[in-house]
Amino acid sequence: MITTIAQRSHVTTETLTDPAPPESATDPYTRRILPAMADAMIRVPAHVRDRLAVLAEARGTSIRALIQQFAEATLTPEERAAKVEETKAYVHRHFGVNVTDEDLAETKHELTRFFAQQDQDRHQAQTQAHEDQERQEQTPPPAGSEDPPSREDAA
Repeated sequence: MITTIAQRSHVTTETLTDPAPPESATDPYTRRILPAMADAMIRVPAHVRDRLAVLAEARGTSIRALIQQFAEATLTPEERAAKVEETKAYVHRHFGVNVTDEDLAETKHELTRFFAQQDQDRHQAQTQAHEDQERQEQTPPPAGSEDPPSREDAA
């Protein structure tokens, strides 16, 4: 694997080299061309490259691996729709329940409402804690709560 990062004033390039061509590529032309085509140059602004580097470091991986993970884990809208249909068929086959599009829409609505309420509750708790802390800092201590002066202070 070769990873090279060249920084220009506004563009960063990372060279990614994929492993050897698959064993299924038996055609001599394909086996000779695929390795040459495996390199990809991805041009991104420096701030994007820097952010990718931070994310990769936080995950203990490289930018190359981070981008590869993203590409492998991210579904297109068509792939997501196919997954939904596969899941609906699985639920029907194993549990005898027909999940309708209306069921999915209602569930999405309920989850959105639930998480919005959770966010609102968390925000209110943080605001209340901040206000309580400010109140505590502004409230003078009650009279007589201070330590009496020591003999050294009185002398």
